[in-house]
Amino acid sequence: RPPGVEVVESSPSDARGRVFVAPKRGATQVGPMIMDTNGDLVWFHPLSGNDQAFDFRAQRYRGRPVLTWWEGRMQLYRGGGVGRIVDTRYRPVATVRAANGYEMDAHELKLTPGGTALTMSYYVVPWDLSELGGRRDGLLEDNVVQEIDVETGDVLFEWHTLGSIPLGESIRPAPKEANKLHDPWHLNSVELDADGDFIVSARHTSALYKIDRETGEVAWRLGGKKSDFEMGRGAVFKLQHDARVRRDGTITLFDNVAEDMPARGRESRGLTLRLDHAEKTATRV
Repeated sequence: RPPGVEVVESSPSDARGRVFVAPKRGATQVGPMIMDTNGDLVWFHPLSGNDQAFDFRAQRYRGRPVLTWWEGRMQLYRGGGVGRIVDTRYRPVATVRAANGYEMDAHELKLTPGGTALTMSYYVVPWDLSELGGRRDGLLEDNVVQEIDVETGDVLFEWHTLGSIPLGESIRPAPKEANKLHDPWHLNSVELDADGDFIVSARHTSALYKIDRETGEVAWRLGGKKSDFEMGRGAVFKLQHDARVRRDGTITLFDNVAEDMPARGRESRGLTLRLDHAEKTATRV
């Protein structure tokens, strides 16, 4: 029982190809779904129980085209589940799981040319938040990035926001209520840079961070309170999602400024940026 889709109006400049969606919550079934530009169903994979699908897309695994999605349980903006990989005949290829006791979150399942998967997890730890105006017996949400060998499940890289990005960079105030979770970073994408280091997007600092693969240290910040780059006209972004490094070296992201903070008349948008590492500037393309 997949949801029916009605195409009300087609643009004369619409692109050829397929549309990927992952219906959630409603009278119909949920799961990853492909349709054509007329809204006609191409493929649907219904999920059972309370599981939902997120981050449904086409990728490549070991040089071959595959479909991938995250599958699991959701609570607010956090999830606990696994990554699914299927081939061009929709047959299972692999299941990706977070390691070291963490649960894989819904925000990211990025495959790399090396046969690995970039994933993230949210993990709650007790933390003294009194310096931030919160409670001494507070709760803090650490964010964990892992690079996992898809075939073996081995962890090749693990990095934590806690201890790497200062709490003061967050735009979120620490809660004063008992048992209320402080979410200062809220990572929502992980990407490989051209040199093999990592680019992570932290929604609640409104910044991107380059993470050195060897040391785990922050190599640079783009945006936010402590940007290492001067943000050119029209280049400032807030509450961003889905930061990606393109072949030409530019970075694309979804600037979601208008979602839940004073946007001062600005609208959310797609954004492409070019970084000048010598001059330390970021320019809107």
